[in-house]
Amino acid sequence: MNRLTRITLSVLVGIGTVFFLLPTTVVYVFGYLFLLGPAWASHPEPATLVFSIVCLLPGYGLYSVWWLVLKNRSASFYQIPKYVWVGLAVGCLIAVLFYFPFMLSNSDTSYRDQLAQTLLFGGGVFLVAVTTLTAMWLERHEGE
Repeated sequence: MNRLTRITLSVLVGIGTVFFLLPTTVVYVFGYLFLLGPAWASHPEPATLVFSIVCLLPGYGLYSVWWLVLKNRSASFYQIPKYVWVGLAVGCLIAVLFYFPFMLSNSDTSYRDQLAQTLLFGGGVFLVAVTTLTAMWLERHEGE
């Protein structure tokens, strides 16, 4: 991989991290603590436990994308652990589930609004994951 491609991919990963991954993570953490913190402070019921576990799934996907971003220079594409691959799959499924109701109900919205909704509800994090995986894959195939 030439130097320009490496720099371009690094810049894209950095921009995606700052504009998509970081805000999504902050909103997720504060939302999780805001919604479930009071429920766990009192006597939690079984429904609260189930809801907490379901709400951890998007966090697992975010963790996996953060792992990719932080390890994209030191680990190769083929060194990604299985639990990170599972987290990426879970995160992609959760992003589709979050965005799917908007796809069905807002058929009269503009492409600009649909793009904004896609980036807001998981599409931006998906772009960061794909960009980082591409950078890792190209780095691996540099000498071939």
